[in-house]
Amino acid sequence: MRTLLRRIGPRYGVGLGLIVLVVIVVALAKLVGHGSAPQLITNGPGPTASAPSGPPDDGEGEAPTPAAPSVNPGQTGPSAVAAKFADAWLHHDVPAKQWHAALAKYATAALADELNGADPAGVPADRVTGAPTQIDIGADFVQYAIPTDTGTLTLSLQADRGRWLVSGIDWTAT
Repeated sequence: MRTLLRRIGPRYGVGLGLIVLVVIVVALAKLVGHGSAPQLITNGPGPTASAPSGPPDDGEGEAPTPAAPSVNPGQTGPSAVAAKFADAWLHHDVPAKQWHAALAKYATAALADELNGADPAGVPADRVTGAPTQIDIGADFVQYAIPTDTGTLTLSLQADRGRWLVSGIDWTAT
């Protein structure tokens, strides 16, 4: 065994060890982990989309579908919050403080802090061009994909003490 290790050398020995470790971790992850992709549905009129059903049927049954987002009585639902945030985000021809204040009304404190000091002139779109697509993740977390004139704005919303707030923004140019 020592002669084999001397021939391989320390550099190649460590590399070989790392490769073996990665193979073991991937094999364990495949044995233990299984799940399904979130389902896409539309909120209101517009095209309906569905995500791929995931891996082939392994005979173990389907994972439970996440609960639809819940709305407390008297509170604005997630679709309305997403629409209002998107409108404020696209209204970027105003001073930065005014733009930030409009966004902060619909954002979590963490996201509002991240957006503080952002330049609204950097917003890459001007208008919404289609109906938002709702992606249900759970009863207290949902995403909306909103088509715009230059790409797709994806907003992550979470329920915070009975109120829906935007917690994340993602942009995909077309």
